[in-house]
Amino acid sequence: MKKNILIIGVTGVVLLGGALGVGAFSEGTQENNFISTKKAEEIAVTEVEGTVESVELEKDDGRVKYEVDLTDQNGNDDIDVDIDASSGEIIKVDRDNDDDVTASSTTSAKVNTQDKNTQAIKQRITKDEAIAIATKDTPGEVVEVDYDDGEYEIEIRTDTHEIDYEINARTGKIVEKDIDDLDDDDND
Repeated sequence: MKKNILIIGVTGVVLLGGALGVGAFSEGTQENNFISTKKAEEIAVTEVEGTVESVELEKDDGRVKYEVDLTDQNGNDDIDVDIDASSGEIIKVDRDNDDDVTASSTTSAKVNTQDKNTQAIKQRITKDEAIAIATKDTPGEVVEVDYDDGEYEIEIRTDTHEIDYEINARTGKIVEKDIDDLDDDDND
């Protein structure tokens, strides 16, 4: 008798699980109201002008969205574009741990905001551009160039000095300039 009750209980659990699975599947078919993955990719590529690395459909704070990961034309590979799965509206563009930029929800404001966002999310300047900025300020031999935490660190040597620059990779502005006499290095 206990064996029959156990079998009936297990069968009930399996049937209940199957019914829940069917219910979940039928809820999942609401994706027909969502834009396609291909459309989400097109929207993201138009925004970032890059190459799609991956696309995920996910639910975040009750909102279903596509998260599209891209590499832009400059090789920056940590760019995420979040797109509302129902409307195709850009929710957020996140580039290399910079501040998130959120698009407006109205169509006319959305266009204006996206224009501002494009300007606000200026591409990182290239290594060659950073070198040109430093050598324009101080002509000399470029000894070392590193990129770290949003800045290019450039070392230039002249006949008499060693100059270390820190250049903001987004704005191209010289953040810091440190000048050392080469004679100081010989006396150490």
